[in-house]
Amino acid sequence: YPNGGSYTVTLRATNSTNGRFGEASVDIEVTNNSPNAVIRATPVSGPGPLTVKFNATQSSDLETPADQLIYQWTYGDGGSANDAGLAGAGFREVEHTYSRVNTNADTANCTATCPCTPTGRTCTANCPCTFTATLKVTDAGRKTDTDSVVIRVGNSDPLVNITTTALQGV
Repeated sequence: YPNGGSYTVTLRATNSTNGRFGEASVDIEVTNNSPNAVIRATPVSGPGPLTVKFNATQSSDLETPADQLIYQWTYGDGGSANDAGLAGAGFREVEHTYSRVNTNADTANCTATCPCTPTGRTCTANCPCTFTATLKVTDAGRKTDTDSVVIRVGNSDPLVNITTTALQGV
């Protein structure tokens, strides 16, 4: 049963010799758990144009096999993948290239210090852009879950390196 709910199951056994039969029924309750969406992105920051590989292979559902889940992506810059909601593993791993803000309505990326034209602006080191990419996973019972990751274009996240020295006599 792909959908949760209450069902009555009836078993009927018939004697093929004399046609006599017996029936037994039982009520069952089917639970449909929500899937678990897990998004991975590599890299999550860098100079533009930045090509990011998205991966949903860690997403799962208790009732629906992974290759039958629906994976839908929104990239935060107006782009998306699998708007039609097709099931299958073909959308578990996707790639998207970020390079610019596509509209001046993006209040997070269009500011007084980094203004946009009506068609947006390019993401640069002096005016980087931040986008939130979202994965939506839907199971056969139409339950959903989402996960998201922040992508920074125009600048790379800093790398931290901690060096220690051994203390003598301690």
